[in-house]
Amino acid sequence: MSEGLATRGYTSDQTGGGGGASPVATVGAVGVNYIDVAWSMASALTVVGVMPIHWVITSFIGQPVTVLTVTQLNATTTRLTTTDQTFGGSYILDVPAAAVIDTGLIGNPNAFASLSFVGDGHLPSLVSATPASPTSITVVFSEPVVAVEALVWSNYSFDNGLLAVSVAQVSSTVFTVMHPATIYTVTVSGIHDLAGNPVT
Repeated sequence: MSEGLATRGYTSDQTGGGGGASPVATVGAVGVNYIDVAWSMASALTVVGVMPIHWVITSFIGQPVTVLTVTQLNATTTRLTTTDQTFGGSYILDVPAAAVIDTGLIGNPNAFASLSFVGDGHLPSLVSATPASPTSITVVFSEPVVAVEALVWSNYSFDNGLLAVSVAQVSSTVFTVMHPATIYTVTVSGIHDLAGNPVT
């Protein structure tokens, strides 16, 4: 009796890496010193992807920009922290192939992409803060700000011990900050009438 060989049926995967599409990169949010790369599907950084040296930014009009760190913010967003960009400057971000893989059972590396973006080196500022009612003020920013941050009452402070208690969003640049009604007492000293009598 000869020794037999056990065989099992299998289906060959001829695609060389697994079906499905590869993730496509686009530029999402751009800040003074960061760029968010948005992916078309849930993805995860590879060893290549976390290395800043593999992400290249070319400057056309604007100061040179260097990628400092690469971080996965969520399944579809990768954030690159950078040196400061020139406001309105033109840049190209080269995304290396295989920097990101699809997180499905069989990962599909992304293809090389060369993405254009405009630098945002313009810091936001507080344009005005004006009374809106006896218990609120309206603050206006020079550009849209992160709402979840602007809606935190403790991010606002007043002098003379007045405290913010809540914040409401009016628009992407305008917020109303509520504070308790406060009665202020004014005390004067060192003031006299024309005959030299002190104010009491």
